[in-house]
Amino acid sequence: MKENRLIETFIDLVEISSPSGCERGVADYIKDALGTVCKKIVEDTAGEKLGGNAGNVTVFIEGSENSLEPLIFCAHMDCVVPCENVVPVKDGDIIKSNGDTILGADDKAGIAMLIETARVIKEDSIKTPDIYYLFTISEEVGLHGAKNMNLDNVPKGYAFVLDGESTVGTITVASPNSEKFRIRVKGKAAHAGIEPERGVNAIQIASKAIAKLPMGRIDKQTSINIGKIHGGHARNVVPDNVVVEGEIRSFSKKKLDSLLEKIESIFSEEAEIGLGLFSLKHESEFTGFQLSDSDDVVKIALEGARRKDIKTKTIKSGGGSDANVFNEKGISAVVLAIGFENAHTKSEQINITNLKMGVDFIMGIIEASGCAD
Repeated sequence: MKENRLIETFIDLVEISSPSGCERGVADYIKDALGTVCKKIVEDTAGEKLGGNAGNVTVFIEGSENSLEPLIFCAHMDCVVPCENVVPVKDGDIIKSNGDTILGADDKAGIAMLIETARVIKEDSIKTPDIYYLFTISEEVGLHGAKNMNLDNVPKGYAFVLDGESTVGTITVASPNSEKFRIRVKGKAAHAGIEPERGVNAIQIASKAIAKLPMGRIDKQTSINIGKIHGGHARNVVPDNVVVEGEIRSFSKKKLDSLLEKIESIFSEEAEIGLGLFSLKHESEFTGFQLSDSDDVVKIALEGARRKDIKTKTIKSGGGSDANVFNEKGISAVVLAIGFENAHTKSEQINITNLKMGVDFIMGIIEASGCAD
């Protein structure tokens, strides 16, 4: 591993603006960086479907150990805003932004680690199984890149998603189901000062229903949140329309479905009492997964860390990632923490030691790829 090269790659990447849907610069950088290192690089058409300017990029590194299951590594190319015109600042061993934007270590640290790993494999002629890099688009806005990725040409190997905010060595082995919902309450408009009696206040109906809902952490498996309410026309008009948006997350599909039924029942009751109407629409945002230390993909990650003297812990996460999509599509996947801190804020930063440890961890996983056989 060449530390200065790794740092330079990371800084190059964070200086490229890449909000969701605008990943072109990062996709081109990856192609340029790996074009002479890897056997095959393919960009799909997912960006066209999603209205973006780039597709998912798949990189194939041909291995010499054909008896081993292929390894899949993933990082996403988009960042949350504000991520344009990032000015990275190196402060000792810390790399951060100048405070006007996020840094973008989520997830460009993962991309930098994978680029450096590919270079090391080639330069040192390291024996590996077949390796696939999946660089996805529009992860931050709903995992849309991974959802629209055609995985027919990617074998069902073991997948490691480099996208965790914690100490390198932390492995996410479980993630919940997530269901988003949108409720529309209809009332009747009327002048609020002259004839309020003729109106039906949709905001009041919605408020009474929301007040009856459980909220926040329901139990160790489940959470519910109302994140957005909008409606009404003016302060002097009885509002005839309001939209409520929220989500439920649970490791138990049964509990999730039960909460959806409860939401529908409560809004139905309040709409009937208030002489209004309501409609409920919901859809899955991502499907949960639960793995254990006995699953091969987890075994490989734990053994890879051990070989590089990296301390490990396995956790459950309340968040979603491309790993949810891969597991749903039949590819066993875990999430690896890569050491960035304060993600999605202007205080985001990463320690250079974590950048190097991330590469070591990936190399350890490659070395351990046969331990599950």
